[in-house]
Amino acid sequence: TALDPYYMDLNFGCIPLRHFSDEDAVQTEGMPMSFGGMVVKFDKATTRKGEPFGRIKVEDFTGVHEFALFGRDYYTYAPYCEVGTKLLIRGSYGRRFNSPELRFNISSIQPLEDVRGKLCSGLTLRLAPEQLDDTLHGIIADAIRKGGQRTDTSTASDTATTAGTLTVKLLEPRSRRWLTLTSQQRIILSRQLTDTLKEMEVEYSVDTNPL
Repeated sequence: TALDPYYMDLNFGCIPLRHFSDEDAVQTEGMPMSFGGMVVKFDKATTRKGEPFGRIKVEDFTGVHEFALFGRDYYTYAPYCEVGTKLLIRGSYGRRFNSPELRFNISSIQPLEDVRGKLCSGLTLRLAPEQLDDTLHGIIADAIRKGGQRTDTSTASDTATTAGTLTVKLLEPRSRRWLTLTSQQRIILSRQLTDTLKEMEVEYSVDTNPL
């Protein structure tokens, strides 16, 4: 799909849209949040006072959500909101003009292309010793090999991947403590890698960059 090059950034560097609900506004009031996706609909209208406003529907790999643009936000961000545009939206829930109603207030909108490959910084694996078999070792070694081949001149065909650090937390059986090992070489983070780890039931997390 058109969003495939942004898979890692959208699924791990942003909050998936399926998890974004106005019902959670009270619990998340004031908390900075980031969402990304492609504009699938942009409706323009006018308020009773004659002021323009817009509603944009943004879609990611998990769902669709509608964001409203009023006042200064409309004039600032409407040029970014044409259908088909890929966006990164930042903001937080807050109350405006002493109103008791919580509204998601957008703090910035920018092209998703600007942050492609920058939102994810690494991969952390949590393993029991018996999980570190030849199959997993081969998968990790291949990702490290590809990471060594990655250059700043990577072409569009490989932009669905991100280079990052690899950390392995290995459970020591006797002490039941975690030993932390960090690779000196970078690893390629990709949908193929995370899907494979999920199929193998390997516990992992993707480390992110606050931008």
